[in-house]
Amino acid sequence: MKNNIYTILFTLTIIVGSINFSFAQYSSNKGWNNLEISGSTQLFYNYRFYKPEEKDRKKNRFELDYAQINFRGVAAKKFRYIIELNPVGFYNATDPDNGFVNEALISYRTPNQHFEIKAGYQKIPFSRSSLLSKEDVSFLQRPEMTRGDVFSRRDMGVLVKTTFCDQRIAIYTGVFNGTGELTLQGDNDASGNVEVAGRIELNYPSPMDETAIDRQDITQPVFAIGANARYSDKVTGENISEYGYKTIIGTKTGVGADFAAKYRGWVASFEVLQFTMTPDDTASTFLNGKPTDYFRVGGMIAELSHYVRKLHTAFGVRYDDFNPNDLTVKDTRKNISGSIAHYMKGNTILRLHYWHRLDLEATKKPWADDQIRLAWLLQF
Repeated sequence: MKNNIYTILFTLTIIVGSINFSFAQYSSNKGWNNLEISGSTQLFYNYRFYKPEEKDRKKNRFELDYAQINFRGVAAKKFRYIIELNPVGFYNATDPDNGFVNEALISYRTPNQHFEIKAGYQKIPFSRSSLLSKEDVSFLQRPEMTRGDVFSRRDMGVLVKTTFCDQRIAIYTGVFNGTGELTLQGDNDASGNVEVAGRIELNYPSPMDETAIDRQDITQPVFAIGANARYSDKVTGENISEYGYKTIIGTKTGVGADFAAKYRGWVASFEVLQFTMTPDDTASTFLNGKPTDYFRVGGMIAELSHYVRKLHTAFGVRYDDFNPNDLTVKDTRKNISGSIAHYMKGNTILRLHYWHRLDLEATKKPWADDQIRLAWLLQF
């Protein structure tokens, strides 16, 4: 039944895209109000190179990654709104990347664009890799550190953005429930405490767009440096993520820094992130019985991509590592990936992503299987 619904959603999205005048965005204007409707859908096949003794090979599958519909508009000439829905996410509403509701917010921006306030369900201003849309990179899955198992990527709250020096400097300050994707299911936790997050970006000589592929082949180098932090103090934990500490009973502080550069089809980026978590319970299993009251989680991401205009194709390579708990000896997970994204007519993209799992730090034992993923993305 579930697979049948996926197939229907995929087919309907293709039909809608065909109706909209060669996959063009639909727009409607009435007085001072404007509405634009767009969307995208992505189907992929995933193949994991299992070891011969492995009997459960369920990850080798076709899957409808998402079928997203976006509503963006302006009301009363000055208030903006965004609603992004993904019908596929109805079956996993708390997915950090593809939930049923990816965004639902209202915003106001001053005419000079130096001040903007957003209220609603939105991305938290933390981590350049997390803030990038999956459609604007050549890779088909995020690095482990920013995939949504370590920290929540979206939440309900208020975000204020201020810019200076012709938007070369941008400061983001946000206050959120602190329950992440679970916030759509109801109340805050019993503490009633909020999570605060902030980010600062320095761009030179002009603001850098929010894509990881330079299809514009810009002729002047652009650089961006970012730093971000977040803090929460909760009395309720969660068990929906792989590691169980997206929200912990105790305090959680995250910091990170990143760098990016673009020039003539090349895009390079580097990012480091670290969280310090202090459980209220000194006997917490997260502490592994060690004589300490906190543990750390961290990772690094390095990416390089190049868009070849004559081939309409972007090639990318990425290295990332991830340590889920610094109290566990020799548990840094390392991964290298390669990607290809070929842009065709009709806003259609064929994408290929290959993961090679490197050895565990100093153990010479692979921690997971290699895998390859081939996807067909349609934007309308």
